[in-house]
Amino acid sequence: MFPAFMNRCVQSYQRAQRIVQPIARMSVISFAAHVPTCWWLVTNYGFEGAAWALPINQWVLLISVLVYSKYKGLNERCWGGWSRDCLSGWLPLLRLAAAGTIAVMGESWSWGEYSNGLPQPSRRAVV
Repeated sequence: MFPAFMNRCVQSYQRAQRIVQPIARMSVISFAAHVPTCWWLVTNYGFEGAAWALPINQWVLLISVLVYSKYKGLNERCWGGWSRDCLSGWLPLLRLAAAGTIAVMGESWSWGEYSNGLPQPSRRAVV
């Protein structure tokens, strides 16, 4: 799950910067590597190999996008490095995050509370 999460973050960041070429090119390469890797893992390890094929593919995609972006220098025009300016202006974002977190937690809690209060279905068969 970690490489898939990181892929999503990198892709969203690059898409916001209008950088889509690394994602497109490396997805093709990752897919080309996924097919023989999946076949080999399934042939040799069965179902366990199939479970390992996707995380391996996600790691290949993540590493290849990061290496390609660094090699081409695509991060230089959108990342100036760390500064004190990047630490300012967080209060409005934290307010939105807190409100969203409370809303999601409230929704989750309400579904849990309501589902416990519903009548349980009987075990007898309906005729």
